[in-house]
Amino acid sequence: MVAEFRDASPMLVGNDVKLHGVKVGDVAGMTEENGIAKVALELGPEAQPLHTDARATVRPVSLLGER
Repeated sequence: MVAEFRDASPMLVGNDVKLHGVKVGDVAGMTEENGIAKVALELGPEAQPLHTDARATVRPVSLLGER
């Protein structure tokens, strides 16, 4: 699955993907195309089904700004 963001600069490959605070996958890769960050997400079965209108948000997970 690929999510698109205007700014994914704080993310790193290997970061956790969480759903309601529970880890459901990892950031598998990132590319940039025409100013849009395309982030490949490797999701487990607990994140399925993923609907076409689903949204992803980059949020800090600590006071240090980790995301």
